[in-house]
Amino acid sequence: MRTLTRTFTVALFVSALTTVATGTTGSVVGSAAYAASSNAPAPELQAYPGVVALSEDKPGEWTYKKFPGNGRLYVSDRDPPGKSLCVDDCALAWPPLLADETDEPIGHWTVIERDSGTRQWAYKGKPAYTRFHNSPAQPSGNDTGGFRFLEP
Repeated sequence: MRTLTRTFTVALFVSALTTVATGTTGSVVGSAAYAASSNAPAPELQAYPGVVALSEDKPGEWTYKKFPGNGRLYVSDRDPPGKSLCVDDCALAWPPLLADETDEPIGHWTVIERDSGTRQWAYKGKPAYTRFHNSPAQPSGNDTGGFRFLEP
């Protein structure tokens, strides 16, 4: 339960500072994540999308998670940069982290178009996914079928 609280604290704090500092949502001030953490500073980060939260699961161990929901995010070793090969049954087990029509690239995050025409977030060119049967408290998809945790 402590992790869940910290994750939402970071995400909401960053969102509030962003709105105050820029008048819009979406840009992240690097020190905002540090100020919300009582332990180690956040990794050197630029900005990240609103559907993503930065979470410190253990002191000094930062991860990206889906916001809201707190589920871990994954990337596939099978995907070439800028393209998702996870379709049909794969996409049912590993749902893509979808981007809205109005979402634009931010920091290391870009938007790719899937073969179906839907838009998906990608981190450093690698499409981002969630896992259908995952528990936020005990994520089980790391090193499963070519998928691994998305980490900064």
